[in-house]
Amino acid sequence: MNIVILGLSITTSWGNGHATTYRNLVRALNANAHHVLFLERKLPQRQAAADLARQTSAS
Repeated sequence: MNIVILGLSITTSWGNGHATTYRNLVRALNANAHHVLFLERKLPQRQAAADLARQTSAS
């Protein structure tokens, strides 16, 4: 199944309590053979505080 999630941020938990929940949800969906695309708005202050490295999938 292909899933698209629009969220505040998955790359930083700075000012965003949902990031860790999104990360675990995406990890679990991927483990069950689902393809997940997470879309977030690029904001300079969030990018500066990123605590998750960019990861891409070649599927």
